Amino acid sequence: MGTDDPPVCRRPVEPRNGPSGICLSYLLSGYTPYVKPDAIHPHPLLQRKLTEAPGVSILDQDLDYLSEGLEGRSQSPVALLFDALLRPDTDFGGNMKSVLTWKHRKEHAIPHVVLGRNLPGGAWHSIEGSMVTLSQGQWMGLPDLEVKDWMQKKRRGLRNSRATAGDIAHYYRDYVVKKGLGHNFVSGAVVTAVEWGTPNPNSCGAQDSSPLFQVSGFLSRDQGRQPFSLWARNVVLATGTFDSPARLGIPGEALPFIHHELSALEAATRVGALTPASDPVLIIGAGLSAADAVLYARHYNIPVIHAFRRAVDDPRPGVQPAAQDAVP
Repeated sequence: MGTDDPPVCRRPVEPRNGPSGICLSYLLSGYTPYVKPDAIHPHPLLQRKLTEAPGVSILDQDLDYLSEGLEGRSQSPVALLFDALLRPDTDFGGNMKSVLTWKHRKEHAIPHVVLGRNLPGGAWHSIEGSMVTLSQGQWMGLPDLEVKDWMQKKRRGLRNSRATAGDIAHYYRDYVVKKGLGHNFVSGAVVTAVEWGTPNPNSCGAQDSSPLFQVSGFLSRDQGRQPFSLWARNVVLATGTFDSPARLGIPGEALPFIHHELSALEAATRVGALTPASDPVLIIGAGLSAADAVLYARHYNIPVIHAFRRAVDDPRPGVQPAAQDAVP
């Protein structure tokens, strides 16, 4: 976040400790990526660039230069580069192993804290455990711990290359433990305000009067809500999308048969309100939540009408309809 304009946020902010937050904590803890000495990347241009600085960590190289020419579903060049290195030929249906190896460099560790309402894994702990992932199970993995290797040790298996939400939630929680990241995570945290200001040295132990971010909220505990306030030089707001539906503010939006959560569809199926003989369920949207809803309904043979804004072959990042993955 920048410091030119004093940002103030006085609305509930949902902090996240999902896979992105876990991965960021892994990097901030000093785990540093290097290219394996004998690795050959299938992208010839990227492979040539990777050989120009042997033995130099990826983080110490020119990321803009390395990411030039890469394509994918993300609009972030760094994300495209990371995906290309972690899963080199995924977009072409391959299963080539990562070209990265990781070294723990404690001198590069940055003190940090990850706040989240759920256990590490975020929204995955709120999804029905028997649900299978939209993407292949191995794509859900984090650095230096393959999902399939973890599942083998747990004597679990993939279902047609997909994993269950319960297994993935367990994997993320276990990952934090195995990588020694647990001390960075605070569960049950709800952030209510983020402000830019100057702390009182007597109240927070600050060594100088430099402006900082104040993060305030409460911790949900058995004995009730416990308020907290943290001061930090940098803040990453990962607000997520799973339980932040877009409200239109139009008449009829609050009718009892209109829902914004997958859990409502699951509940209606459990109590028999939705069956294969029901009228079709209208699912609106082209994101992952919509895809999960389509897959869930089809699993129970519930008729579906899927509505989305763009054509099914629209190649732009972030707008690929869920129907392409959800409908065989």
